[in-house]
Amino acid sequence: MKRISILVAGTFACFFTSLAQTDAPRQPLESIRLVIEFSGENVEVLEASIIEGGNRSQKSLRTVNGWFRVEELGGSGEVLLGRPFSDPRIHVAHSVDLATGLLSGTLAQLPREIAVVTVPKVPGAAGLRVVAPNGFPLLQLDISSLERKRFRKSGNALWLAEPVMVTGEHENRIDLLVMGDGYTVSDTGRFRNDVSSVLIQPMFRAKSPFREYAGFFNVYMVTVISNERGADHPDAGIVRDTELDASYGLPPLERLLTCNTQKVLAVADEAFPQYDHIMVLVNDSTYGGSGGQIAVSANTVLPDEVLIHEFGHSFANLLDEYLVTNSPVAAVGPNCDQNESSPLWKHWIQAGSPGVGAFPGCWAPNLFRPTFENCIMKSLLLPFCVVCREHITRAINEAVELYDSYTIPPSMNVQAGDSAGLSVELMRPADHALTATWSVDGIVQKSDTTGRFTYLPLDSGGHRVTAVIRDPGGFVLADPAGSMTESIEWVFQVTGSVVRSFALKQNYPNPFNPGTTIVLDVPKAAHVRLAVYDLLGRQIEVLIDDDLPAGPYSREWDATGSPSGVYFYRMEAGEFVETRKMLVAR
Repeated sequence: MKRISILVAGTFACFFTSLAQTDAPRQPLESIRLVIEFSGENVEVLEASIIEGGNRSQKSLRTVNGWFRVEELGGSGEVLLGRPFSDPRIHVAHSVDLATGLLSGTLAQLPREIAVVTVPKVPGAAGLRVVAPNGFPLLQLDISSLERKRFRKSGNALWLAEPVMVTGEHENRIDLLVMGDGYTVSDTGRFRNDVSSVLIQPMFRAKSPFREYAGFFNVYMVTVISNERGADHPDAGIVRDTELDASYGLPPLERLLTCNTQKVLAVADEAFPQYDHIMVLVNDSTYGGSGGQIAVSANTVLPDEVLIHEFGHSFANLLDEYLVTNSPVAAVGPNCDQNESSPLWKHWIQAGSPGVGAFPGCWAPNLFRPTFENCIMKSLLLPFCVVCREHITRAINEAVELYDSYTIPPSMNVQAGDSAGLSVELMRPADHALTATWSVDGIVQKSDTTGRFTYLPLDSGGHRVTAVIRDPGGFVLADPAGSMTESIEWVFQVTGSVVRSFALKQNYPNPFNPGTTIVLDVPKAAHVRLAVYDLLGRQIEVLIDDDLPAGPYSREWDATGSPSGVYFYRMEAGEFVETRKMLVAR
C-alpha cells in the first residue's frame, strides 16, 4: 500500500476548481542485480550490485516448487520481498508434429550456466538471501556492502535499443528486449519484419491474455549483426560465425536451440539495462527453441508459436504439459501438480469450466495437467488454457503497479468542510477497465472506473482516504496472493470546525450532464438515507442507506441513461427530512 501523509491546517477553497493537481513525488528507483553461476553442485554469486532504475512493483511473487528464491530482508531478518527463479541449466528439447502441433521433448541439463536475477530495492531492506528449492539458505549478503553499478551510454555504443511497442514509462511496464542472432548486415530488414510478424502481431494482437494486456508491456529490439547466417548444428558438423553463438544441441537434443547467455546479457546491459525479459530470434531454417530465463526461437518453422510457448516458461513459470524423457518428479508448477484430487487449479474444476480436470502425463506419468490437449503448453497452434491464462494474467499484474500515477493536493492547508480532489491514473487493459473503490476511514464512498474522488474532511483529527484498485477482468478466478489488487492511502490531519446540524445542500454543478455531487451534513451518528426521484415521485437510485458517524458527506450521482428533466433528491435522518430539486440538461 502506498501511503501519503498530509498534515493539514487552515483552509483552502474548492481545490478541484481553483488549484492544479500535482503528481505524487517519486523516489529514484534502484534495483539489486545478482549474477549467479550454476556448475555441478556449486552455486556461486559472481556479481551482486545495486543498479539505477528498474520496475516500481514491489510485490512478492509466489514460491514455485523446485525453484530457487531471492529474498530481501529487513533489519530483524523478516522477508520484505521474494522472487523465484529456476535453475538456468535445465531445458527441454522440443519436437513438434507439424500436422497436429503436438509437442514432445527430452529434458536437458547443461553442465554450466548463469542466471541473472533483478529485484527492486525495497526501502528498509538490509540483507539479501538466496534460498535453495529445499528451503536451505545458500548465502546471505549485507546490502550496504554491495557496489553501485552505473550504466552509461557512450557515443560509440555498439548496441542500441530501438522502441517497437511502447505503452508507458519503463518503470511500470514489463520491458521485453528482443535481439537476433545469425542475421547479417543484409538481413536487418528481415529482423525488423520478424520482430513484428513473430512477436508483435501474433502475441500482442492475437494471443490471449497478452492481447488484452499489451498495454502493460514495452517492446524494444536490438539489431545484432553476425558474420554468417544461421546457427551451429553440431550433429552435422556445421559451425556458423554468429555474434551470440546460437547453437542446436546434439541428439537427442537437436531441437534445443540456445545462445551464449553471457554474450546475450552483455548486449542487453549495453543496449537497455532496464530490461525485464529477453527474447532471441535465430535466423535459421531448422525448428528449435528453448525457455529458461531467455526465450529463444528459430525464425522459420512456427516461430511465433514456439516463442510464445517458450515465453510461457520464462515469464510465467509454466511447465510443458506432456511426458518429458528423463524428467524429475520434482518438476511441479502452476499447471502441473501431483495431487489429482485437489490440484492447484481445483477452483476451475469446481466452477465447472469445460474441459478442465486432472489429466495424467505432465512431465512425468504421476503428474497431472489441467486439460487433455487444449493448451499451447501441450500443443502448438492452440490458445493458453484457462489455467495457464489465469497464471499469466496474475504474473502480469504482479510485475507492475495497477496505476501509472496518483496525485496529492498541492496545498497542505484544508479545514473540515473544505474539498480535496484526489485522482489515480489507472492502467488500461484492452477489453475492460480497472476499478477504484474509495473509502474514508474504512467507509466506502464510491467505486467506479474514473480514478477520481472528491474528499470532504469528516472532522478534526486524523483521517484516512484509501483507493483500492482492482483488475476485475474475467481471466482470474482465484487470487490468493492479491495480485489483482493495489491500494493507495492518503493520511490527513484535519483541523477546524465540525458539522453542527443536519443539512442537505444544493447539488453542484446544477444543471448538469451527466454527473453531479450532492453534499450533506450529519452532526451525530445516525441512520441516513439519500435517494433520487423523478418528477413523478418514482425512486431512481438510492445513494446512501446506512448508519453513518458524524461528519460531512458527498455522493455523486451519474444521470447517464436518465432523460433530461427535473429530479429530486431526498435526505432522511431520524426526524430530519429535506428534499431539493436538480436539473439534468442534455
